[in-house]
Amino acid sequence: RGGAPDPTNQVSTPDSTSGPQTKSDNEASANAPAEPRKAASGRRAEVQAACEELAEIMRNNDECQIYLRTCHGLEALCKQFLGAEDEVGPLCALPVLKALHVACFNDTNQEVVLADRNFLCSTMQLLKRTEVEPATAAIRLLHVCTSAPSSRKSIVDYFSTGKESIQPIIGLLKSKDPVVQANTLGLLSNCALEKAMRKALKTSEVDTDLVSQALQLMTSTLTPIVESAVTFVANLCNDSELRNKIAENPATVPALVRFLPQAAAKKAPQGMGLGVSLEPPKSQKTASVKSTISPTLLKGALAALSNCLLSDTAQDRFVLEGGVARLVPLLENSTNVTLLRTLSILSRALRKLPGVQEFRQVDGVVKAVTSWQTIQSKSPQAQPIVADAVSAETDEDTQLVEGFTRLFAVCTSVDKSVGLDLVRCAGLSMLLGVVADKRSSDVSLGNAALCIADSSTNDLVLSKLSEADAVPSLIEVAHKRKGPCCKNAGIALARMSRDPKCMERLRELHGIEIIYNYVKP
Repeated sequence: RGGAPDPTNQVSTPDSTSGPQTKSDNEASANAPAEPRKAASGRRAEVQAACEELAEIMRNNDECQIYLRTCHGLEALCKQFLGAEDEVGPLCALPVLKALHVACFNDTNQEVVLADRNFLCSTMQLLKRTEVEPATAAIRLLHVCTSAPSSRKSIVDYFSTGKESIQPIIGLLKSKDPVVQANTLGLLSNCALEKAMRKALKTSEVDTDLVSQALQLMTSTLTPIVESAVTFVANLCNDSELRNKIAENPATVPALVRFLPQAAAKKAPQGMGLGVSLEPPKSQKTASVKSTISPTLLKGALAALSNCLLSDTAQDRFVLEGGVARLVPLLENSTNVTLLRTLSILSRALRKLPGVQEFRQVDGVVKAVTSWQTIQSKSPQAQPIVADAVSAETDEDTQLVEGFTRLFAVCTSVDKSVGLDLVRCAGLSMLLGVVADKRSSDVSLGNAALCIADSSTNDLVLSKLSEADAVPSLIEVAHKRKGPCCKNAGIALARMSRDPKCMERLRELHGIEIIYNYVKP
């Protein structure tokens, strides 16, 4: 049977076999005459035993969870919680909530339970109690009920009714109980996926304090709390107004950078300095840098940083905090999702010279090209397939090619000498391959052409472009594609015309007219 999976994944304490009675239970017994009190005590023991047995039977057993619903057991438990089936009032609220918590690991069960608005409101009221046990039972149940979109929306609808509805859940973040804190953060994080929840937070004017509390909880020693806090901040960033507040907070970027892998020791970068070879470096086996950060935590940190770095202030702070050097190890041996996030963050962080210099100092260009080559070798069809040579199919391969070309285009627009690094590590050949491939997307083509245009201002790079006969491919892009990629191809051709051989090819292929279309004389 095993234990039931807890939403917090780790910071869960086992439910008591005979949990303390709630205030309502004790009051009901104290105020009842002797005989009814004795009957209530017996009834309470029966209900508690039944709830504990139900929870044990349903643990990790989806079939039993479904059967409880089909035999109307869910409705019976909800009525028991509300006191509709006992003259003396609600009995055994905590065991009932614990049984429902296990049952609601089934998504449909969540919908059935929350369909009763009175049940939802009564459960929310327990969050206001000063006792830890009722609040813990209630928040655990509500947390697990936010895993399915439909039930999550029911909870968000409740929070959207006003500040008085959302304030109790915010107050639980200050709880000294780690289980309560972890489940509260998990609930808020899931609800923050909904636009209505983010609006409710802003309307209630609790968003600023909430962000500060989340950032503070990122320093917790308990992993589940940290993971939930990071994910919560990442989900809040889906709202532009909240994202700006988070990005401008001076504590945000340093807090998130802590969850990136440790940077490798700095060394003289490849592809820089006098006497540099313009041939690709020989393959060397190097130990990949592995992160000890949990995958959930890393995913949340990358998502939050990707959004926050839309802010210029956050970009500068990220570079100052050493974020560039700590991201570079993720270019190697990462999943496609992690790699896409890493490329996105780097493309935003390297928009100024200090960031590009740091990137080159830690061999970022070489490692990015190597990563691209590795992906291409594993997937021969890594280049995107284009329908009618206009619109590209959106898939991971397409996004990765677009991510790499965007990164190199950003780097060369800031520092033209990055083109030398690209030549040395065969990055220029990769870019020319994108330009020559008819299946490449417009985004990939536009970025590749822009990178070639900026790199060609260097004579050594220009000579390599001439040797590779890059003119025909760029002319074809300018002729047959539409939008910015055509203009970028025209700019690249104009700058390459400084080379006599390139100029000769332009005349042969009637490319001079293209230059005049996109570049002023």
